Amino acid sequence: MALEKNAVSFPFLEGVDEKSSGKTIKPGALLSAENVQFEKTGQIKKREGFDLQGVSKVGGGSLSAAVGIAQYDDETLLFDGSSVYSRVGSDEWLNKGVHVPNEFSHTLIQQQRDRRQSNAHMQESGVARVYAWQEYAFGDGTSTNGGGKYRVVMRVEDAVTGSVLLDNLLVSEFNFPATSSNDNQLYNTPRVQCFTLGPNVYILWQTGNGNIYYDSINCTSHTTVNSHTVGSSRTIVTDMNTSHPVFLGDVAVNGYTDDEGIDEGAILVAWRYLDDTYAYKFRYFKRSSMDLVAVAAAMIVAHGTAGGSSSPGQISAYFEPWKDNKGFGNDIFLKCLNDSTSASDYNIVFGTTHNNGTTKDIRVLTIKANLGSGGYIVSNALVDSEHLLAGTAGTESDGGTVHIWIETGTGISGVASDTVTRHTIRHRTRVRNNTAGTVVVPYNDYYGNGSRLAWNSSITSDAFRYPSTSGKLYLAVSQVNDISLTRRSRAAVAADNTASPPTPGYLVDNSARGLNNNIVVLSSEDKLISAAPTGSCATCLTSEFVQRSPVPDTSTGSSVYQIRRLLYGVQRVTRKNSNTKFIFGSSKFIAHAEYDAGTGGKPNHKDNVFGISLCELDFDPDRPLASVQAGRSFVFTGGFLSGYDKSSIFEQGFVVYPSIEKINQATATGGAGLPVPADGDDIKYVAIYEWSDANGNVHRSRPSLAESFIPSATGKRAEVYVYPLSFSRKSESGRVSTVIYRTEPGGGTFFRVGSMSPFYPAHVGSQPYIDDGKNFDLLSNEILYSEDELENDFMGSCSDIVSHRGRVAAVRSDNVIIYSKPIEDGTEVRFPDVFSLVLPGDNSKVVGVESNLDHLLIFSEDNAYFISGEGPTSLGQNPFTNVRIFAAGQGARRGSAHVESPIGVFYQSQRGIYLVRRDLSVAYHGASVEDSSTRLLIGATVVDSSNEIRLLLSNSGSASGADYYLIYNYYFQKWALWTVAYTSSAWQVGEVYNGTMFIRATADGKIYRQRPGTYQDDNSSGTATNYSVTVQTGFIAAAGLLHAQRVYRAMLVGDYVSDHTLTISASYDYNLTSATSYSKSITSSNDNPMLVRMHLDQQKCRAVGLKITITGTGECAKLDGIALEVGRRKSSFKLESARTL
Repeated sequence: MALEKNAVSFPFLEGVDEKSSGKTIKPGALLSAENVQFEKTGQIKKREGFDLQGVSKVGGGSLSAAVGIAQYDDETLLFDGSSVYSRVGSDEWLNKGVHVPNEFSHTLIQQQRDRRQSNAHMQESGVARVYAWQEYAFGDGTSTNGGGKYRVVMRVEDAVTGSVLLDNLLVSEFNFPATSSNDNQLYNTPRVQCFTLGPNVYILWQTGNGNIYYDSINCTSHTTVNSHTVGSSRTIVTDMNTSHPVFLGDVAVNGYTDDEGIDEGAILVAWRYLDDTYAYKFRYFKRSSMDLVAVAAAMIVAHGTAGGSSSPGQISAYFEPWKDNKGFGNDIFLKCLNDSTSASDYNIVFGTTHNNGTTKDIRVLTIKANLGSGGYIVSNALVDSEHLLAGTAGTESDGGTVHIWIETGTGISGVASDTVTRHTIRHRTRVRNNTAGTVVVPYNDYYGNGSRLAWNSSITSDAFRYPSTSGKLYLAVSQVNDISLTRRSRAAVAADNTASPPTPGYLVDNSARGLNNNIVVLSSEDKLISAAPTGSCATCLTSEFVQRSPVPDTSTGSSVYQIRRLLYGVQRVTRKNSNTKFIFGSSKFIAHAEYDAGTGGKPNHKDNVFGISLCELDFDPDRPLASVQAGRSFVFTGGFLSGYDKSSIFEQGFVVYPSIEKINQATATGGAGLPVPADGDDIKYVAIYEWSDANGNVHRSRPSLAESFIPSATGKRAEVYVYPLSFSRKSESGRVSTVIYRTEPGGGTFFRVGSMSPFYPAHVGSQPYIDDGKNFDLLSNEILYSEDELENDFMGSCSDIVSHRGRVAAVRSDNVIIYSKPIEDGTEVRFPDVFSLVLPGDNSKVVGVESNLDHLLIFSEDNAYFISGEGPTSLGQNPFTNVRIFAAGQGARRGSAHVESPIGVFYQSQRGIYLVRRDLSVAYHGASVEDSSTRLLIGATVVDSSNEIRLLLSNSGSASGADYYLIYNYYFQKWALWTVAYTSSAWQVGEVYNGTMFIRATADGKIYRQRPGTYQDDNSSGTATNYSVTVQTGFIAAAGLLHAQRVYRAMLVGDYVSDHTLTISASYDYNLTSATSYSKSITSSNDNPMLVRMHLDQQKCRAVGLKITITGTGECAKLDGIALEVGRRKSSFKLESARTL
């Protein structure tokens, strides 16, 4: 029977359709459309190519890594994982400052409001995460003989889910020491520590009887963990000094343990009383099943006069007593560097306070791994006339220079009983095997002095290295930028003063005393890297001052004190996620406490509540960079919300705000002095930190608590002492000023008095501003900003950010969404703490925020929410609407990007690409590219000029392959796919539009631009390489899905642009695994329109599919569609017997 021939045409009117099967795909739709763009209806053109740009650094060298790229006005910024570079001149890159991508969180694990808990020591092994800490209950002391108790407590969680396996097990307890006015009982505290050897976590503690006890938990499985019971503690040391029962342990992996075959060992140092002699004794222990067994190596550091600069030397150890209701209790530190395979290398670092005969100083010993004879070097004094409170050490590379951080205190001399002992953190370095024992100050700070890093701060974590092979060191530090973390009422302060009227200078409102605190992460370059929101500090010396110096009980006729100490040592750090994530136990400030201490104490005793917490620092965050330009400000995410002003990188906001330590009165000079208030009135002072960036934006901190001052007579001046700012990146490009405001006598409005550029904390600690009342019109001065708007606060680490209706919204690492005041010209982006919200009932991670006209969209991993309205004023009036859910079960993928477009918001869920329309309806808009969109969406850009949404997908982790772009044309409503080949792990990390072209960055630090008129991609060496246009149809069944047909020929129609090779492959009968290909060189001899005909080798078929590939150096061709010459017959239900039932 003769077949009827027909020409069937299929113009390229549709884009990619990966949702349909190849058998049923809509005619005109494509199984793939690779490296194409849609410019005209029904026509496909080749995308433009990427060419390599210059990557030379100003001053020498080249970019070699990238984790992100951003655009700020006309300035392109590259983030290489340690610094930010700005593109200048003809493709050179200028270093603008340090930025280490990370996400830092400080999470409360548990809290008990009736007690205070120490920093938790935490270890992970096998399936479990083990916390161990010491605590005491408020009001626990009920008699004058120390009826209260220290408790040693442990908690075990599943290491992945956090599910509690063992909850609050009491490991041990013993009574508080009850002491007279001169005693050493600050040292008699359990000193809970833990470390991991093999599958076991070991918990160590002491009870004041000279013994060190331990318990071990086998963390191999949930069964072994749940079978653990307390009460089976063992003794590891029996001869520790009972007056100063000080000890520390650390895991040891060094040349000695290697030589001795100790795969799982630790070293312990204790202050002991041996043979009528005091000494530090160092000794190794190894794991034997569940036990700790001593090994032969041991070393004694004798107690004697100060040794020389070379070994063996001696240390005259000193422990500060508690007396006269003052004291702090100094300490030791121990760190195994674990970075050398030589048994004779000085692999152990130990620090102690040394009595040099006239004053006290701090010495560090570097000790050989084998603890051999004469195996240690005593350093020169790291600092004179101060005592060691805590310390840590580390190296930036194996065998490298040792970095040492010490927390030091000035002792009790001259310290008022209601003021915390002055304490600071210092940074030193020493060459590890240098027998001279010399230590040096590694960096000068921005004031030209590197003596002290921070004031009123304590070292919270051990130092740790990232990257693990060679990199920087990091450590966590807690600070209370105040004289205490307790509150005293105005009446109580007045009652303490014997003068009438009270001595000038007292706190007006103590309800917030000590809330000015934080925990931060510093690098070995002394740079601020991460921080939590203000108010999140861990236990530190300032927070513990009140219970170290409690009010004495005199009910029995003598002063008896119940001294409680929870702070000692530092928290060891655990590495996770291939050494990119670091976690350590801690504690977190919750609230003030006031309680009745019973007959053994005083009623209304002051204390504060700390709960057990976990700190996590992730150097490979889910989303390394999100940025936004808001007015003249450019801000981006990371360990804290950072700002950039075209000059430097700095933290947005202030880590802490000022604190007025005291106000002294003196005789005024050069002026009439301050006015004397009427009876019952006073003059009030506050302070703020203030800084102007290079864009002219003024940055202001939250004001300090108000301090009251009453001159005793005319002709007097006020000396207002304010603590300077310790942790800041702002000061790298200009000093932060401290600005003083005061009221009129009896007034309530604060007016600017003056400012001072602070000294570095090394000089005097707090710094005085002299207000001598010189004649000026106070009422004409600037009013404190918080009189007219809410206070500015510090948000800490954040993971996403967006500009929305004239303000900025961000996602903090603690799952809180925070939004700024309205952006105003001349001010920074300002975030009050009260402008925040949490998602009700949603425990999944908050991963993104995006603007959608009037709505701010909030995405968790599980759901999507919104708030609406213009948002609150700077005073907090007219808030957003309440949070409402609009897409249950359709949350965003962790770490994914998102973008607002003219048709709505594109975002990625676990399923694929979704669109939130303007009316908040949600569509699975990426169904047509669902096979290609399984990779993480790392970037999204709207291109209005071409009506395109460009979505960048990550191929991170694949050493070679192709990066993917998903291109959606919202005018033609078509999807296309771009592929860009790479090798040597140089996958793409981001893309920006600089106003004229797209700039693309890859992980190896290479920069590419998509240049108009270029149709090849440069490889990483700059060699231009061809890429192909690929268009693949679905299977075409002109006679119907199951009808037989004869396809004689296929014809391609388009326009020739430049010479190229055209390849057409034909597949038959729904089988893509077998195809016949035909190629032809297309040159300028072809007329337009370009028509190419192909005879098919298998004419009889049920369906035919065509794959068209074009390769060439230029634009090649524009394609419009295909046509098939088809012959049909009436029926095709005849099949071979094997397919017939």
